[in-house]
Amino acid sequence: MPGDRKPSGHAKTRRLVVPDFTALILDVGGVLIETPARDARSAWEQAHGLEQGRLDEILVEAIGPGWEGGRTEAEIEARLCAACGVDPSGLADLLEALSADERICPHWRRALDKIAGKLPLALLTNSGPNTRAGLVARHGLERWFSVIVISAEEGVSKPDPVIYRRTCERLGRPPSECLFVDDRQSNVAGAQAVGLGAIRFTSSVETIPAVLERLGLGHLL
Repeated sequence: MPGDRKPSGHAKTRRLVVPDFTALILDVGGVLIETPARDARSAWEQAHGLEQGRLDEILVEAIGPGWEGGRTEAEIEARLCAACGVDPSGLADLLEALSADERICPHWRRALDKIAGKLPLALLTNSGPNTRAGLVARHGLERWFSVIVISAEEGVSKPDPVIYRRTCERLGRPPSECLFVDDRQSNVAGAQAVGLGAIRFTSSVETIPAVLERLGLGHLL
């Protein structure tokens, strides 16, 4: 009888996945960009008589509170030169050594290749005024991210609520539809306070699957 008919064995049941969020915002340093080796820094240290690892310490000391703390790019560069014992003419080589080992995390690269075009993507970074011309251009980040928000260009830094709201506005999404990923808990908390969903980045292996699931794209894993 018709009422006793069972679904054909060929029929497939599709599960409708409703995403928690419809846009993704990523931090840059420590999340998207990693430094898996320090070959260039090590070579520079050896050439300039510094102990191995010293250049990393000098960079941290020079940046100090960073742009969010009021330290300008010129001041950071002057501190770098002074601590390394080079004059301004050697600054370009020093900066090249500091950035040469940076790369896009290969796990993020694969994930972004799969999700680009499926939802709006943004970068939000606390960085200096040369970031767009340097780091962003060097790695071709614009091929994935339609919105790139840099603190030095905005005059405000994470975790100030203004910079999160500004990023969401440029994505054309309310904060409640935006998922934010950062490796600093203070920045994660700042995003949550504005109404964004937020995940603290721990490792690409752990964090990327969690991000894709919340975007309703877990099937891309």
